[in-house]
Amino acid sequence: MSTPAAPPSICVVTGTDHRQFEQLFLLRGSLQRYCPGLRLHVCDFGLTDPQHQILRRTGLLLEMPAGMAGRSHPWHY
Repeated sequence: MSTPAAPPSICVVTGTDHRQFEQLFLLRGSLQRYCPGLRLHVCDFGLTDPQHQILRRTGLLLEMPAGMAGRSHPWHY
């Protein structure tokens, strides 16, 4: 007798810079309300130090991948 396979894990990955940081809280609230248990990860595409610390403290932060720094606009990421 075999055990059933676990369902696939699903998460949401997005990125933001310091100008759109507040929008994350709308997204996070919506996901918590309508998709409880769905994990949110946020890539740092130009956050300020305090914003970076907030995301790190809440476990949402994904560090900027090597070689990505210095782009002129977050959409380039």
